[in-house]
Amino acid sequence: MDRGGPKKFAVSSDADGGLAKVDAVGLTGGNGTVTGGASDIGYFADTEGGSSGSPVFESAGNTVIALHHFGYDPGLPPCTSTNMNQGVEMALIYPAIESYLNSAPLSAKASADKTSGPPPLAVSFTGSAAGGTSPYTYDWDFGDGSAHASTQNASHTYASAGTFTATLTAHDSASGSASSNVVITVGSGQALAVAAAADATSGAPPLTVHFTGAATGGAPPYTYLWIFGDGSQNSTDQNPVHVYSASGAFRVAFTAKDSAAATATDSHLTITVAQPPVITAVAKLTDPFRLKIAGSNFHQNCTVMINASPVPQTVWKSATHVNAKGGATLKAMLPKGTAVAVTVVNNDDGGVSAPFSYTR
Repeated sequence: MDRGGPKKFAVSSDADGGLAKVDAVGLTGGNGTVTGGASDIGYFADTEGGSSGSPVFESAGNTVIALHHFGYDPGLPPCTSTNMNQGVEMALIYPAIESYLNSAPLSAKASADKTSGPPPLAVSFTGSAAGGTSPYTYDWDFGDGSAHASTQNASHTYASAGTFTATLTAHDSASGSASSNVVITVGSGQALAVAAAADATSGAPPLTVHFTGAATGGAPPYTYLWIFGDGSQNSTDQNPVHVYSASGAFRVAFTAKDSAAATATDSHLTITVAQPPVITAVAKLTDPFRLKIAGSNFHQNCTVMINASPVPQTVWKSATHVNAKGGATLKAMLPKGTAVAVTVVNNDDGGVSAPFSYTR
């Protein structure tokens, strides 16, 4: 022990020159001049002035057994049986500082005997607190708008389906607080089911389709996933809008997941995007008066249109040849020297050719 200098230890007894030891217990603090009760131990290990507050160790485990607080009077010979160095026993100091030494932060822990099930779902909650400064008080918020509970352990019945976060908040006597959550999933008692619908399932590109998805049962809330089948980016909207720009038949899959991780999928929808017909040539034929339209992808029930109006009669010859008939009516639709727009519409899938300009 030293007065603020480098660390030193007093290990020798001034009484007999051997190792210092506790020579007396139950001494009065203050060297007999200050009343402090039987708080001190005595030892003949001499110290320098300014060593008060230094720890007194026992050698076996370096346990602090006292805090040194005064030594012999420098005007007297070194320690005597009536003039010992003394320290306050640590056993008397520790209770006063225990809460500071055990200063782990306050923590709370909440658990439940079950975290999912159909309504009414009765749940028994268990709460605990540690650290901080005891004693503790508790508050349970069950997450469904019901009254709180103030007991350490609580029971609650969830009456309706949904996902609820139960929160335990613990308070210590030093005004600290800590919280812990348990998520409770209350199902509807019905299996999760989904249904997918579309406002159009066929048409010519670009084909805009408004999809509608619905989920029932399971444990709401739900999350959604649409796979449109054309290699485009998926959607997580419940009711997305998607544009098909290429022709083909595309299988659509709609999946919903509930809060209990159950999933259901509806993949009955197929969106057919037409391969439009193509006009490569238009020629006038006579006896009788008619138009011959050449191209590709003409369907049997197609219609020839002139300036967006159907001709009186469309005669399908093949996928590459159709005729437009109508006698005088058709002639009136084709005034001489005037360019008109000729198109072919496949009525079965909505495919429409690009306009072909023709002048009679």
